[in-house]
Formats: sequence, structure tokens, C-alpha cells
Amino acid sequence: MKEIESHGRRLIVITGKTNLKKDKLLELAAGDEDKRIKLRILDASKVFGVDHIRSAFAKAVRAFEQKDNVSDSIATETMLYMSGCRQIQEAVAFFSIKNDGKPIVALIANDDTSSKDLASKLCIEEDDSALQADPMKSISAFGISDKEMSTVSKEKEIELILERVASVDIKKK
Repeated sequence: MKEIESHGRRLIVITGKTNLKKDKLLELAAGDEDKRIKLRILDASKVFGVDHIRSAFAKAVRAFEQKDNVSDSIATETMLYMSGCRQIQEAVAFFSIKNDGKPIVALIANDDTSSKDLASKLCIEEDDSALQADPMKSISAFGISDKEMSTVSKEKEIELILERVASVDIKKK
């Protein structure tokens, strides 16, 4: 479990596997009655480490500060930046969970809920290894060509992802 802060805002990141079915996870993500908790469940295979999340979160916070956000939730705005997409629907489709039992990343924007309670609610067996930038993850899912990938070493591929995160501001205009 990680907590990322930027300009007084906090994002809780919980990673691991859950025994809940995909439908139940999505129901929990959509069903917070009081709307204090803003939750996004992401396919961990498309998350390229903590820097990927941290960069997207900082950009999302800045978008809210500049009133340039397209979402009413910092978790959703963070997901938008992480995907490199312009539209929320595209970002949701990009990060959608494909199969039950695969590692997930939960992004939670909330200031007054225990992260342990959230992990329990989502039945996540925590495992931060899902946050490690893994070269086996498909970087091409971000629309990065083989030619672009050949311009950097394997260790620097995350830089191409962070470039996609940064390009969302341009796409939003």
C-alpha cells in the first residue's frame, strides 16, 4: 500500500490480488452512496510502477487547481492521465479488468477513510510487486511503436509512458 501526496491531496494506492469477481469490484467502485470515497480499479498489467502513478496524480492535482479537470474525481482524473487518453471512457476501457483473479491496482482519493478498511472492503491480498515496472508488461498498449521503443534502453521505457502521461494536457486542449 502506498500513499502519494501532491499539493495537500492524497491518493491511496493498494495493489494485489482479490478473490472478488470483476462485477463485484466494479459494483464497489461505483456504489459509494455518500461519494466521499472515489475509487478506481485498474488492471495492474498496464501500470508501470509508482512513478507512473505519481506523475499522473501530480498532473491530475494540477488540472484541478487550474480548473482544467474533465472529471469530478481526482482518482478518475489520475486514471485519465495514467492512460494517456483524452476521454474518460477511453481510459476506463484501457484499464478495465479483463479476468478475475489477476492483479489489480486500486486508486482511492479520500482523506478520512482508513486504507486498511478499504483493502479489507476490496478483499485485496496486498502485493506491491504489481507496482514494479515490469518489462514483460505491454508497453505497446500505450500506442508506443517499436520504432519509439528502439530509441531507449529497456530500463528507460518508463520514460515513454511518462511522456504519454504528459501529453494528455495537450490532447485535452
